Amino acid sequence: MTLTCADCNFKSSEVNFGGEIQKKGCRVTLSVNEHSDINRQIIKADSASVYIPALDFEIPSRTQRGTISTIEGVMLRAAKNLESTQQQRLRLGDVDNFHRCQKVIRGLKILTNNLEQDNEDLYDDGKEHCALPFDF
Repeated sequence: MTLTCADCNFKSSEVNFGGEIQKKGCRVTLSVNEHSDINRQIIKADSASVYIPALDFEIPSRTQRGTISTIEGVMLRAAKNLESTQQQRLRLGDVDNFHRCQKVIRGLKILTNNLEQDNEDLYDDGKEHCALPFDF
């Protein structure tokens, strides 16, 4: 679901959450068994973190704005964000971190294009503003 302006063609899938902040959050676990599983739509709050055990990689809360996306979209956005600062890591001489990030970027791209094994993605929203719409 994306908001599109017919006059200027501006598009946004950003979500702003209102209301009361919950005292306890929620954790949603999704077992990913085939590529179609990562094409599921999610509502990810900016307060939600995403953990991908197969890569031992966490997308911390507040690093991606609240959005309506797919799991694949969240993972590709993380890869793009990591890639955008790779040159800076090299300029600063942080070669070890460069290689660790490169490994995660490659892993995210592999997982979004070709799932060879079962994986789990965990969504942890400390403020209970995330949703993974289930098909029953």
